[in-house]
Amino acid sequence: MGHGGRPQAEPVLSTRERLTLKRLTNRRRRAEAMATRARIVLSPSTAYSRG
Repeated sequence: MGHGGRPQAEPVLSTRERLTLKRLTNRRRRAEAMATRARIVLSPSTAYSRG
């Protein structure tokens, strides 16, 4: 049985892009909105790297 909903494309991030986004999520001085955006971009890519 499928998961339903909209199919998701596999994210394509270089190692450098992934590290930059991870750095942004961990900085406390950065605006919370920037950290949230970085987490949104990283969340699907970490799901694919685990599976």
